[in-house]
Amino acid sequence: MGRKCIHPEYDPERVLREMIFSAKECYEKSYSYRYVATELDLSVSKVIKLLITGGVYDSDICRDINKLFNSGKTVAEIQKKLNVSKATVQAYLPYKKGLYNAKECSRNAERIKKYRVRQRALRELAADMCEEKLWEAVVAFQGYTFGMDTGERYTYEVLPETDRTGITDVEACKGIIVYQGKNMIVISWESVLSVFKEITRAKLTGVKCVDNFMEIGKEEMIYNNFAKFGIL
Repeated sequence: MGRKCIHPEYDPERVLREMIFSAKECYEKSYSYRYVATELDLSVSKVIKLLITGGVYDSDICRDINKLFNSGKTVAEIQKKLNVSKATVQAYLPYKKGLYNAKECSRNAERIKKYRVRQRALRELAADMCEEKLWEAVVAFQGYTFGMDTGERYTYEVLPETDRTGITDVEACKGIIVYQGKNMIVISWESVLSVFKEITRAKLTGVKCVDNFMEIGKEEMIYNNFAKFGIL
């Protein structure tokens, strides 16, 4: 007997429709299924399957497999005819109704929620480039996997808003803890805000502010976050 759904109110068919919609929305921004995988926190194979189901992804192998499947061929028969594995055949067939089990349904619903919260934070920041909206975007992107020009990847979480004495001091404790491989780096909110102010000032004056990144330190990670947030 399977585990109960973490959130039993989630309907598998509705979640699947929303996953397909979100995947299509991401894909139409970049036409990169790897970008979609990062945005929705899914494997590339699942993204391709969602895009196939949504009718926006196509390839020679995809067409061949679906043509044979729609003609009544079984998965085993398609394997034999095209000389491919069972996994390959299944990867290029669209999802069907009620496919997700309860646990998967809950996880995917949470992925959709995170994606929408992040997109809303970016829209609000674009409309009002202020400190408050910047912080909301930083909070929304906790757990997101960022890529760097070096090929390295990192994620972060927001620092707890209490100091070691247990006394709440939001402004003193604001910041993020960055996780990059085995390394952990703490970046204060003051550092993030300093770069933000420099960029804002540079946009108003037309003066380049690249050198200031070097003065602040940890500049590449802040730069990557700001690029994602649409600030640069």
